Amino acid sequence: RDDKVITGSSDHTVKIWNINSGQLLRTLNGHASPIYSIKIKDNKIITRGDNVIKIWNIHDGQLIHNLPVYSAKSIEIKGDNIIIKSWRNEIEIYNIDTGRKAHTLADID
Repeated sequence: RDDKVITGSSDHTVKIWNINSGQLLRTLNGHASPIYSIKIKDNKIITRGDNVIKIWNIHDGQLIHNLPVYSAKSIEIKGDNIIIKSWRNEIEIYNIDTGRKAHTLADID
């Protein structure tokens, strides 16, 4: 992971690059919108498009989880969880490993 850099683009792709050689290692396809956020946790890449968050394996590029989240404003990683703040003044908490929603916190504004 230390020798990789991850980029997201308006062409809806996520790319994994070797930081030392500049070589493109892999292109991840699957988003239907531009990539707005990228986070890395251990061997996982977490990406945010318009209405979905995807969790990918950093080593082989396989899609692990597809989380349909509507109106995601921002994402953060806390321990083994993805914290998703929505434009609807809610926070959704998902487990990174299982892809399951743990909680929804409403009226956070």
